[in-house]
Amino acid sequence: MTSVYYGAMYGGRISSILLNIPGDEPALMTTLDGYPMAKAGRAGDALVLSGVASFVGAFLATIGLMLLAPLQARVAFLFGPAEYFAL
Repeated sequence: MTSVYYGAMYGGRISSILLNIPGDEPALMTTLDGYPMAKAGRAGDALVLSGVASFVGAFLATIGLMLLAPLQARVAFLFGPAEYFAL
């Protein structure tokens, strides 16, 4: 089920699963597996799986940011004029 894994964005999941209309770009992948599940009578399962996948993805991203933020801050202090120009 690729859509469950890629369904990290929570907002457009309902319309993409129930109506096959993605509300935003990340929900486009949810339509590939979510809508066929809804047509097969498993809309509730698709909605629950996308919600759980969204929570797990957000949780892991938050933990990763907490662990990597000090390292990123040290690297940011090393930026000079060339790096700012590149940005």
